[in-house]
This record gives sequence, C-alpha cells and structure tokens, in this order.
Amino acid sequence: MVACLQETKISNWTHSHLVDTVGTEMASNAIFLPSVGVCGCILIAASEHFFTLTQPHLTTNTVTAKLTMLAENKEWSISGVYGPQNDADKILFLQEILDLR
Repeated sequence: MVACLQETKISNWTHSHLVDTVGTEMASNAIFLPSVGVCGCILIAASEHFFTLTQPHLTTNTVTAKLTMLAENKEWSISGVYGPQNDADKILFLQEILDLR
C-alpha cells in the first residue's frame, strides 16, 4: 500500500502522528513537506513490507521520491503536489512541475 495525502495542515509529523494516520507499517517509511501555517503539507508513505521510499526531493509545492517494489526490485518515481492558490505563484508552480522531469 502507498498513500499520498495533501493539505494535512501538519507542520511537523511525529512518529506518533504517522502511526495514527497511516499505521505502523507505513510510519517508518514516509516523507513529508511541512505545512506553512495552516496551508498545505504533503505526506507520502508506503508499506515497509512491500516498498522503500528513497531519494526524497522537496520543493516549495512538491514531494518526490524513488519508490521501489521490494518483491520485483522495480522502481518508480512518485510525486505529491500541492499547488498555490495565489495567481502570482502559479507560474512558479508550473515551472516546478516542469523541473520534476
């Protein structure tokens, strides 16, 4: 199982928060972008029995990581995105998305 949650509004995920939100088997295999005030936050978590999350890359509005399926040693890139509401920031956001490639 893999989960990507957006707009959690949590600035600092503790292990306890992670266990309560995604469960024990995903709590130690998670990457997050903290919220800014009460806006945003992205959390990507995966079952440690089936996947590893490595090479986290955080930008202002994205979380990207390498997701490896342990059984088959197959790799993907996974991104969680939280776009800005402010019109002026949307151009920068679109550039962030282009740069993820």
